[in-house]
Amino acid sequence: MLRKNDIPHVAILMGIPDDWGRKIVKGIISYANNHGSWNIWIGPQTPEGIDELPADWCGHGVIGRIVSPKLSKILSESALPVVNVADSKVEGFTAPCVRTDDKISTRLAVDFFVKRGFRNIAFAGPSFLPNARWYSRQFQKVLAEYGLTGSVLPFDRGEIVSRKKLIPWLQALPKPVGILAYAQGIGRSIVDSCMEVGIQVPHDAAVLSGSYEELLCHACRPALSGILLPTEQIGYKAAELLHRMMHGEDVPHETTFIPPLGIKELLSTDTLAVEDTVLVPLVRYLQAHAFEPI
Repeated sequence: MLRKNDIPHVAILMGIPDDWGRKIVKGIISYANNHGSWNIWIGPQTPEGIDELPADWCGHGVIGRIVSPKLSKILSESALPVVNVADSKVEGFTAPCVRTDDKISTRLAVDFFVKRGFRNIAFAGPSFLPNARWYSRQFQKVLAEYGLTGSVLPFDRGEIVSRKKLIPWLQALPKPVGILAYAQGIGRSIVDSCMEVGIQVPHDAAVLSGSYEELLCHACRPALSGILLPTEQIGYKAAELLHRMMHGEDVPHETTFIPPLGIKELLSTDTLAVEDTVLVPLVRYLQAHAFEPI
């Protein structure tokens, strides 16, 4: 436990090569700057290999993406205050967790497509990730509330990259269709595959990613819309909980869910679901000139 004049020494155990990790760290640093200086150890650069505490590190607390059983055991035995920011928990590891509220994310996505007239809505996500499987079930649950059923493409490691399973699925979907991709990498593969086989994005298939990353979503053609995840807010809240724990305060050990911030709309969803091909150019014209005087 921290003494009155101690500077907190905190280890951040997660990969930070992507937008998600960097923004989590940004939120942690923002909290630290608002509440006195922290000595922060960050690493490693990639998620692989995070299965132990840093060598020769003596600190007061840990914030991390705790997905390794080995690391969770080490942290449990260390008695260090720990806050987890992973979207899937290790069985038996009971540290407080802060993450995105994916129930709201899936509802946000379905509402987005329904309000644009889509009756055909689909989902693609990895079957090997526990949270992605849960996300898929929650997506179908929200669809059912609208009286809709959606096609789901589960895939194993590497299958989304090879596109052997993806392209036939895309071709078989009734059009127009709104497609929710679990993450932006999957969304990019969907857009590229659609363009490869002549499925027009967004008019035949409107594609929405479950996460938005500014660099990679704009590198897609057409640019990929995505759900704005509250990553900085997750980092800030995790730092707040850890700070309280380092001062000996008891905090709730159930998961703290932070709602997504909305949807960043780009060209991949810039359409309305219109089945009559004669009406498509008319709808495009109306969208382009809606606010001009008659």
